[in-house]
Amino acid sequence: MSRPVHCQNVTAAAPAEERVGWVSPPTTRGTSDILFSCLSVFIICSWKCVHLNIPSIEESEAGCHTAWGWLPFWPTAPLRRLWGRKLRWMALIAIAPEIGIAVAFKDFMKAREIFKEYQHLGFTMTHAFYACMGGYRIAIPQALRHRDGAAHNNELPTSGAAPVEALEGGPAPGHSLPLVKEEDIRNASASDAITKGLAILQCGWLVIQSIARAAAGLPLTELELMTLAFIPCALVMYGLWWDKPFGVQRATLIYPLDPKNARALHDRLGLSNRLARSARNEDGAQSFQVLLEFYFSVWSMRDHVYWDSVICNITSIVFSVFHLIAWNWEFPSKTVKILWRVFSVTATGAPVVLVTTPSLLSCTSLWSSGVWRALGTFIVVSFGLGWVYIIARVSLIVLVFYCFSSMPADVYKAVQWTAIFPHFS
Repeated sequence: MSRPVHCQNVTAAAPAEERVGWVSPPTTRGTSDILFSCLSVFIICSWKCVHLNIPSIEESEAGCHTAWGWLPFWPTAPLRRLWGRKLRWMALIAIAPEIGIAVAFKDFMKAREIFKEYQHLGFTMTHAFYACMGGYRIAIPQALRHRDGAAHNNELPTSGAAPVEALEGGPAPGHSLPLVKEEDIRNASASDAITKGLAILQCGWLVIQSIARAAAGLPLTELELMTLAFIPCALVMYGLWWDKPFGVQRATLIYPLDPKNARALHDRLGLSNRLARSARNEDGAQSFQVLLEFYFSVWSMRDHVYWDSVICNITSIVFSVFHLIAWNWEFPSKTVKILWRVFSVTATGAPVVLVTTPSLLSCTSLWSSGVWRALGTFIVVSFGLGWVYIIARVSLIVLVFYCFSSMPADVYKAVQWTAIFPHFS
């Protein structure tokens, strides 16, 4: 007689999901963390530091080629030129921040001069920068059109005090300076608080982390050292360009009451406008001729101090001195260590010679024997040292990334408490 068999479900109960509370940051960091955190500083800061002048009408109105009449797929030549100029300046400032500081200093001094002279007309530093960056365009009378410098044959690009001089005979009704309110200029500026905040956040975190690593006895990478040298340069550039509008695309058109002022300015600005166009001219001989004309027109007495050049060289020295901090660091090999020392000393010493050369020439008999001989000597020395400096700086950049092939193990140890600060890595 068969008996029923009762089968019991013996399936084991699933274990409870493991749950945890507070988890400390990792005790290590990866190579990608270092690369991204440093390169993001260069990209964000160089983007915000580059305050380009107002583009030409052709560039400001440029768009993209479209497919089917509505789908943009490729930028037009003027727009590519505009984007390319921005990217070139970003790369230049990231590689050689001293050039950016020199340009920013020159812009600041020029704007301050205009502000002091014309503040009785209501000019602020923002108005002065706006004028220097080509914020005003002079309406060209019919008789002067189709001549050099006319954009679209009815406007003349200007900079500096030219807009004020154009209205010395009186403005047309409703066109008195400064023509545009400061808040309107700032509203037209593409500067935004978010990008500024990201730049400050990332730079601040890198500085805090570097100080914490030094206090904990942990080494930095050569890339972090170079980034730390770049941060104060970026801050100086941004400070000098603080009042300069960022990303303004269109200028303000002014109408002189007296056509004679427009004619005089048209003739005076012809050289600078031809010079700007010659940079895009395919005729090399014509470009060279205009460049020579411009060069010798700005060459003045030997006692004149070109402060933007001095500032550029001093900044080069300070920036290069940072690389000497790694004098006794561990490198992948003894050869790399020697190369780092040689290129660091060269990059620091070349600007020193460039700064002192004009003074040394003025103390010698070269000036008494002929200014052209002294000028030739200075050009040869500057050209040679310039190439030496460029080679040294590029070589340091190459070594910075080569050093990642063999780093001390402590480089990848993290200071845990610095991870609580918001940052990109």
